[in-house]
Amino acid sequence: MPIIKLDEEHKYTVDGRPCPGVSEILKWCGGVDDRFYRSHPHATARGKKVHAATAEADCFGDSWGEWLLPAAPEDGDIVNYLLAYSTFRRESKIEILEIEKKGYAEIDGLGYCGTYDRLAKLNGRLCIIDIKTGARAAWHGLQLEAYAGLVAEKEIDLYGLYLKPSGRYQLTAYPRTWELGIEWERMLFSFSEGQK
Repeated sequence: MPIIKLDEEHKYTVDGRPCPGVSEILKWCGGVDDRFYRSHPHATARGKKVHAATAEADCFGDSWGEWLLPAAPEDGDIVNYLLAYSTFRRESKIEILEIEKKGYAEIDGLGYCGTYDRLAKLNGRLCIIDIKTGARAAWHGLQLEAYAGLVAEKEIDLYGLYLKPSGRYQLTAYPRTWELGIEWERMLFSFSEGQK
């Protein structure tokens, strides 16, 4: 089992050797336009807070209690996102299997890493769920397809869970297609060639 580490600059290593991450590959290939995130650091900070709070709460099962209350006044902007997540958990009856899990995969000898938000069972089927606090983007399905490669199951569903500032949520299925898999492989190969 490889030892996967992720540093504060979002750089992965596998057994001490640098390894590209899904986000890094998507950005390099032009799949992700991160200008919004760079010009709106508060949105990035909010997303990190929501991810941390939902992960911590999931560790305690369904007993949300105090988790819905902001830890500090500056965290008040995440309460509705946490309410949305709590509602999703209650309505979907999802079974969380893994939380913020780092993984490593290879395609034709080219390795990559990623961290998927949740591995779960939803409606009796294994799935990966990526939690988002922003709007849907074209690259989300590709990101999830890459994460699917990190899980050793061929039959796995992919979802984006969009938490809204209104306290509502939208669960969007991203069907796995042959074309999406080929596009991810193309990006991985392109990235690898560009690093030589």
